Amino acid sequence: MMTSYEFLKNMTPEMFANFGGNAVVYLKPFTGPGGSGFVIHAANGEKLAIVDSLEAALVQAYHNDLAVTRLH
Repeated sequence: MMTSYEFLKNMTPEMFANFGGNAVVYLKPFTGPGGSGFVIHAANGEKLAIVDSLEAALVQAYHNDLAVTRLH
């Protein structure tokens, strides 16, 4: 039987996009001419918000009852 960790680690992008629906997000750092910050993405890749710091991204996610996950 596969552990939860193994299942999550082996998810395809399509499986991840459907996993958690609107409850799971990931954060992606960006740097550009106007500065840097983080983009909050839904599991399906949709951009939900752009903020100026990791702390602000975490607060925004937790304030909206969203679970933050890491991508490798």
